[in-house]
Amino acid sequence: MPISAHTVEVLLNQLIVRFLRDKLKLQDEAISQIKSPLLEFPKEASFGDISTTLALKLSALLRRSPRDISDGLCTYLKEEISASGLKDTIEKIDIAGGGFVNFYFSKEYLCSLLKEIVNGKNYFAPLDKPEKKVLVEFVSANPTGPLSVAHGRQAAVGDSLSNILKALGFDVSREYYLNDEGNQINILGNSIALRLRELSGENIPFPEDHYQGGYIIDLARELIDKPQTRSKNPEELKEYCREYGVKRILEIIKKELEDFGVKFDSWYSQKSLGASGKIEKSIAFLKEKGLIYEREGAVWFASTRFG
Repeated sequence: MPISAHTVEVLLNQLIVRFLRDKLKLQDEAISQIKSPLLEFPKEASFGDISTTLALKLSALLRRSPRDISDGLCTYLKEEISASGLKDTIEKIDIAGGGFVNFYFSKEYLCSLLKEIVNGKNYFAPLDKPEKKVLVEFVSANPTGPLSVAHGRQAAVGDSLSNILKALGFDVSREYYLNDEGNQINILGNSIALRLRELSGENIPFPEDHYQGGYIIDLARELIDKPQTRSKNPEELKEYCREYGVKRILEIIKKELEDFGVKFDSWYSQKSLGASGKIEKSIAFLKEKGLIYEREGAVWFASTRFG
């Protein structure tokens, strides 16, 4: 079983402190004045998996160049690590810039950690789990067409983030916010209705700002023999097509996400939110607190009051 990343950090810290005491002859009081942390995660992968800017922090105190200090630290750590439990974990140590010392994990160590994760070990979870609820809302594509590659990326990132938060002990809820009303939904309904009329033999122009995809024709074909589409005026037909289109596309989206291995705890409908009266109630509450105002024909939230 590989040592944990936390243990690696602890052991490296111990070696650095020993370097300060044994090689640089610093007393504990002086060591305690060194700005923490001793180890950091580099901002760029090319600078290793862990790094330390200790040489830069000590330069003024010791009146030595950072490069000179980092040379000594690097030499010391290479010798100590080769004879310690970290010898199979740290593959390389190098110096970058004016005194950064970078540590690189071995591929064998990284692969062993991945095996631990795949085997379901609670390897990286903290001892004290936070008791907090977290709502992760992701994908939330309008139900006006099938998902795209970009939505697939959003699904992968959102689900991975949710899994990480859950592994850390958070009470995670995955939400898909369903934008099932508004102008785009109206255009969807009209697009299906127009294609349905075309399939029924009518010769009508199809607007450029409507949905052009072949899936619209497929949805219209599903409706052509339904009795609900007969003897309806254009507005009634458009409304029926809108409701049917949202329902069917949502079924397609759910199936695509299920095939992708992503499941949501809730599908929150914007339409149901509007009908619930919660929006008006919230606006009334904020207005009572003096946190919203009207200007230029719109309602504004006074966010600048909070910085």
